[in-house]
Amino acid sequence: LKSEIFQDSLTWDEKPKKAAIGDILRVHDWSYVLKLQTACQSIGSSPLDVRHLDPDTAISHGTFKAAMAAAGAVCHAVDEVIQGKVKNAFCPVRPPGHHAGPHGVVTSSHDPNGSHGFCLLNNVAIGAAYAMSVYRHSGIHKVAILDFDVHHGNGTEACVANTAPSLDTFEFATPYGKGTQTFPIYKPWHDEHDKDAIFFASVQGYGPKGFGLGSFVYPGSGATCDTQQVRGENAGHIDEVNGIGEVEDSEIEIEEDPDSEFKYSGGDMPRTEGPRIIDVGIPGPGAHVPLWKRSWRDKIFPALVKFDPDIIFISAGFDAHKKDDINFAYIGIQEKDFEWITDQIVQVANRCCDGRIVSVLEGGY
Repeated sequence: LKSEIFQDSLTWDEKPKKAAIGDILRVHDWSYVLKLQTACQSIGSSPLDVRHLDPDTAISHGTFKAAMAAAGAVCHAVDEVIQGKVKNAFCPVRPPGHHAGPHGVVTSSHDPNGSHGFCLLNNVAIGAAYAMSVYRHSGIHKVAILDFDVHHGNGTEACVANTAPSLDTFEFATPYGKGTQTFPIYKPWHDEHDKDAIFFASVQGYGPKGFGLGSFVYPGSGATCDTQQVRGENAGHIDEVNGIGEVEDSEIEIEEDPDSEFKYSGGDMPRTEGPRIIDVGIPGPGAHVPLWKRSWRDKIFPALVKFDPDIIFISAGFDAHKKDDINFAYIGIQEKDFEWITDQIVQVANRCCDGRIVSVLEGGY
């Protein structure tokens, strides 16, 4: 990418500012952010001094600073794209973020303990909230987030759902006993109309790690569902899509999920009172590339065009690759498939929002 052929079309910016704390707190609870900051500051500055938030997630003295820089890179990319300095942007940041919920770990019925999944701050949600808030007077009223990581973007989903008021119950323990307590929770990205202004779709592996194994692929959530429960209704107009997903010149009406292939059939459901959330769980083990493509072509892209976003964010995880060693052989896509989906998203962005895309690296090792 740094070769001469791209010099006229690709701009590098390797020193973005760290995110402002106000941008972080649109998405995450202060108690969680303070916990991360304190944990990292308590570690010695030696690179050999490494501790763990959980078995998956290592931290060091500089980890919180790195997480703030990653989130800041996404906010900076939003500035560049919306101000018209660049048409789109890709943020190859670490730590990743799409498993980080409003207060950190997000659990599921298949993983009641949960883990941070390498993630500390939800970079893509922070960027989307930043775009809606900071640029609300510049024509950014609706944001869409698409996640093609092999693992469910459960943290992003929780952050999106949290833009609608609800109640959440937490367990607690004292020396004298255990109990639960329920609190009202609400983190709007703009106002009470966020429900109609945010769209989230995630396609991931969903099922056991292997035949006969009881444990599910992390994070154990992501069953096929749609919080609007669209059932064969006309979802608006989209350019005709042929069998390999190329856009034709003619326009016809295409309904969402015309073959009723992506209906809810059980599993954890997101909260339905918030923005529209679409999940497609791809079964496994084993490659299911045609099903993966149909989930985007027949279900998500028609819904996305109907939503008509002002900017599109991508949680770009590349761990659904055929050669990935730790995805338990789920999905099994290749470089040409990543190229296909990126091209499709670019075409939708060119149609809906002047090509505005901010893509953020998630998984991929």
